[in-house]
Amino acid sequence: MTLSAKRFALLGITALTLLCVGHSRVQAAPTLDLTTKGSSGFVNGAYFEWADASSTGSGVVDAFVRIDTNNKVVRGYNTDGVVEFDTKDDTHTHSLLLSAVPVVDKGGVLYREFLLDINQAGGRKSKLSLDTIEIYLASAGNLTGYPALGTKIFGLDPAGADAWILLDASLNSGGGSGDMFAYVPNTLFTGGDYVYLYSQ
Repeated sequence: MTLSAKRFALLGITALTLLCVGHSRVQAAPTLDLTTKGSSGFVNGAYFEWADASSTGSGVVDAFVRIDTNNKVVRGYNTDGVVEFDTKDDTHTHSLLLSAVPVVDKGGVLYREFLLDINQAGGRKSKLSLDTIEIYLASAGNLTGYPALGTKIFGLDPAGADAWILLDASLNSGGGSGDMFAYVPNTLFTGGDYVYLYSQ
């Protein structure tokens, strides 16, 4: 699983043409099913949508964290420090400056945009449950020792609920095609220059 900040320095038609307008900011149920093309919804104030593979791929995404294991539960986060859990210590895992995370307007609301690329195996193994997303801000990019990653500004779980997002990698064509966009309200991103994104 690879998480990326989206690039918009593209020529011609870009992912900007895929942005929808007029979203209602109604809070959705804690479980969000994105296993159908074109599906989307809100969880805890953030907006999530299935990613159209034609809007992603080589030259479009800049990965900042890569997690991979043969275990059923996979978790990790980005850092320039010592990696933990299932985070891969390679060029795809590094610190992320807040200034590098795009701000996009969806229905008159500003969000920070992230992209998830599952790259799961096929068949029954193409399904994935994204149970945790946590975003932290800090003044340094080399922190380690989850959950001491700065100030937590977002969590997938609403108060008193356990939320998760259902995904299906078979809807797109393998690694590099992207599977889900996450749009987190821009108003939350105050208090640090570096972004840490923990997922499980």
